[in-house]
Amino acid sequence: MEASDIVVSEVAPDHWDVLVAIMPGRTVFHSLGWLRLVEATHGARVRLLKAMRGRICVGIWPWHEIRKGPLKIVGSPLPGWSTAYQGPLIGEDCPIEEVVGAFMAYQPLRKADFV
Repeated sequence: MEASDIVVSEVAPDHWDVLVAIMPGRTVFHSLGWLRLVEATHGARVRLLKAMRGRICVGIWPWHEIRKGPLKIVGSPLPGWSTAYQGPLIGEDCPIEEVVGAFMAYQPLRKADFV
């Protein structure tokens, strides 16, 4: 299958931890509670993304965005935030390149000045 078969969209916060629970490689740093703590501490808006192939969730990715003057900066997390890796989690038996490619093609992420 091609990356175009994967649809990326935002996740409602009340569904986030359910998706985290089914992903291999998950950590406490992917949980909504931790992401909200980072959001409150650093003033960065949390964005919760899922990648779906049909009815199957093949990946999730929490990221934070901040503005520094005219620049929109996205991180998962950003350096110096004293938190561990929060990057994408990919489902089993799904090519990483396809899922990450779909995430990187997501329009709001493409509008960032620095990722």
